[in-house]
This record gives sequence, structure tokens and C-alpha cells, in this order.
Amino acid sequence: MTKENETEVKWTLFYDPHSREKGKKTKELVDKLHKELIEKLGKDLHSQPVKCEPTPYFGEYSTASTLANIDLAVVNKSKEVKVLCEIEERGASPKKIIGDIVNIFLAEKIMIRGAPHDLDNLYFILGIKVKESGKSAEKADNLEGLIQDKIPKLRNRIKIVCDNNINNLIDKIKEKILDKIEALSSP
Repeated sequence: MTKENETEVKWTLFYDPHSREKGKKTKELVDKLHKELIEKLGKDLHSQPVKCEPTPYFGEYSTASTLANIDLAVVNKSKEVKVLCEIEERGASPKKIIGDIVNIFLAEKIMIRGAPHDLDNLYFILGIKVKESGKSAEKADNLEGLIQDKIPKLRNRIKIVCDNNINNLIDKIKEKILDKIEALSSP
């Protein structure tokens, strides 16, 4: 193995810069996640998060076949999308939750920086800020279980993370992403 291969980047964090403008906490997640990934992965991680608009699509890539952009994508050196994350900073109804999840799993590929990437083995994390009162978090948890029961293909491939405190939510999402990448990085 050459020295160049030994220092080859194994992971890249892509993010939608428009999400960072609209969602201040999404920006905070990208920054915190990248900092911790650098600490854990060192030279295995691209030195900076990469701006792009990760866009799921079906069929031929065109305006007619694209779905909603995703906030965050983690891609390995083989160009496989391993983790996608969407954050709903203002809450989400069951209809929105289902839409966010179906958006990903109906797509055939995701366009990242002009290159199509497969979505075969990805893990999807949906973060939702919920109200302090009410049953939104419980409803989201029930919905996650129902989706995984009804659609076996999604079993163990989605995680809905809820919290009524946006800072706690960002930290929980970050931990889920770190755990997933760590598990995928282990031999």
C-alpha cells in the first residue's frame, strides 16, 4: 500500500448550504458533527464539509424527477451514501414525517455534486423538534415502528429522533450519526 492510499479520505460529509441558511441549528449540527468526526476519524474524513444540494431522484435526473433536497449526507470512499439526515426544526405532522421518509425510499438515486449515488444501504435519520406538551414525540415513535413493521425493506434503516429542546435534538442526532459511522468504520 502506498503512502497516498494510507491517507486516502474514507468519509465525506455533504450538506445543503440552503439548509444552513434557513435552519440555524442544521448549520450547528454540520459544524459539531464535522468537528467530532475529525477527532474520531482524523485523516479518514475530508478536511471540510462539502457544500452541495443532496437531491434524491427517480429515473433520469431532471427537474421532473427530483424530490426534496436533504440537509446532510455522509458518503464513504466507494461513493456509497451511508447516512442521510433531515431536520425539521419547526416540528412535523405525521403527514410530513411520512413524506420525509418516503421521499428518500422512493428515490432510486441521490445526486451529489453532479454525480449519481446509490441509496441501497443507507440509514436515514429524521430529527424533529417537538412541543414540550402533547404527544408528538410518542406519535413519531409509534409511526417509526409502524413504518418499519409495514415496510420490511425499511426495518433498521430509519430512526426518528425527537426532543422539545432544539439543542438537545441536535446533540441526539449528532450521536446517532457518529454511532452509525463508527459501526460502519469498524472492521
